Amino acid sequence: MIILYFLIILLITILIEVPIAWLLGVRKKEEAVGVVLVNVITNPLANYCLITNSRQGFIVENNTAVLILEILVIIIEWRLLSYVWPQRKKYFWLSISLAINLASFLFGFILF
Repeated sequence: MIILYFLIILLITILIEVPIAWLLGVRKKEEAVGVVLVNVITNPLANYCLITNSRQGFIVENNTAVLILEILVIIIEWRLLSYVWPQRKKYFWLSISLAINLASFLFGFILF
């Protein structure tokens, strides 16, 4: 059951983030696939950390945990994407990572 939860959340995230990345200039197929792949890495890990925090209470306030994890996800995705495609302008991937993660965060905040 938990795997299904992770897959659904990942799918929703990808369905939100890829079109927004496209609107912001990620037009090459391989770059869009890169956005999907970094989400395959970061999304399940972030959700696992949130579930673990909820059960174990490492960080007292879950909103604090969400904020910390979102910041880490933005940084990790930015660095991974800029490493794979260094030919893009210096902060292109940072702005993409910020925008797509903010959009999916807000969607999740409104939905849940």
